[in-house]
Amino acid sequence: MITRYPFFYTLPVLFLLILIMGCKSSGSTTGVEVIPINIGNASDQMPELRVDNILKLGDDASLFGEAFYVEDVFDRIYTLVPFGNKSFMVFSKDGKFINKVEIGDGPQPIAWPFAFNYLAIDETIWVYDQGRQQIIVFDKDLNYVRTYTNPLPFIDFAVLNPAQLLVHSQFKKDFLFHQVDLEQGTVIKDFLPDFPHRGSIGIGRSIAINERVLLIAPFDFNIYEFSPQGEVIPRYFLDFGRLNINHSELESQVGMENLNQLFEEGLRIYGPHQLSEDDRWLFFKTYYRGESLYFAYDKIRKEAINLGDYVKKGGLPKCTLFGINSASQFYGLIQPEDLIDYQNSTNRIWVDDIQLEHSPFLITFSLVP
Repeated sequence: MITRYPFFYTLPVLFLLILIMGCKSSGSTTGVEVIPINIGNASDQMPELRVDNILKLGDDASLFGEAFYVEDVFDRIYTLVPFGNKSFMVFSKDGKFINKVEIGDGPQPIAWPFAFNYLAIDETIWVYDQGRQQIIVFDKDLNYVRTYTNPLPFIDFAVLNPAQLLVHSQFKKDFLFHQVDLEQGTVIKDFLPDFPHRGSIGIGRSIAINERVLLIAPFDFNIYEFSPQGEVIPRYFLDFGRLNINHSELESQVGMENLNQLFEEGLRIYGPHQLSEDDRWLFFKTYYRGESLYFAYDKIRKEAINLGDYVKKGGLPKCTLFGINSASQFYGLIQPEDLIDYQNSTNRIWVDDIQLEHSPFLITFSLVP
């Protein structure tokens, strides 16, 4: 079902720690592409948004908590709930439940699924078990394959090859990213010096792998490329103007307390994360005044689009977005009550007979420049 429009959790609910933060470093725009971002009034020149599909994931809403990771890959939909009703599940592309990982103590494979990613060359799914400090590898239908011991705790990771990970850790305060050898159980190299500060970045996809490996650094609003030679090269600078945080604002506890006030007053913006990329689009997310903001940067037209503007204009229901799939579709989850409200307010009926007790709906949509 294709519908065309000419328009273009709550604060996603769970943070790892209290703050997401960033700092604008002097010289951060040298030799990189600057992306100016305006979070004010919606543009009248937005690309056409095409809703490609909306489908219900499974038939049992009790399986879901507040999904923090969703991945659309290998013709499957994977959902991870790391807190509360912990779960890690896989669904078919038509929304049918396929499998879930058993969670708990004892002989179950996973104690606490905290993050996951995948390796494209063999279509395997890799899950970080924070409870046991292990990496558990599954096939694409979540059948167990093998286990690795993890040398350090982290927030997010990507699989570089069958023996190495690139991890984002704010449990260590010296560097943001680390290249890890799983077979040796050691850290090969550290990247992007960090600085001591109170608080941490929220859970989100900070590493994106497509034709290249990109890292998003919330402390300086830069997006870097991780090269095959193991170096990090700045590629983009996210310029929110006066909302970018200055390094000096993070240097003391007093500064942090003042920064909290600036966040609440809307004078600063949280550091960006939740990174995804395809050939045309760069997707990232941040928070402002307690609201999730999702952006799509058109790498051809050099334009940053606030995807929330489509919601304001009635072209898209309220939803939680997660990234871009291999078909260049943006995807996310809609709660049943939000889809009901949208259909009632717009008289656009995409799904019949929605019940509040239904499981979430997966939406995929495209931007047509």
